[in-house]
Amino acid sequence: MQDKIRGITETIKRAVERFNHYRYPEAKAEIIQISEDIAVIKFTGSFCMSCGVYDYFEDLIWISDLDAEILGYESAEEGFVVRYLLRKDDTNHNESSNAK
Repeated sequence: MQDKIRGITETIKRAVERFNHYRYPEAKAEIIQISEDIAVIKFTGSFCMSCGVYDYFEDLIWISDLDAEILGYESAEEGFVVRYLLRKDDTNHNESSNAK
């Protein structure tokens, strides 16, 4: 179990680093909490004042290797806190997409 959470944590850290590489300073992601099937990420930056903020939340998924979906989000001080559901079949998903 610890190895699985460690692997998930590393994947999310890489996703956040990549997101910040492409989106900072307009948007910045920060890991708040990670469990076996949920990741909580805080987003801050000037994007919070624009339309289409949800697109930034999806970008974290699309520019990474995460097999996840957005469960919900709420306003937070200077940004938003987003909850992601991490799918348990991440390995199978990646293998099937690579096989095409």
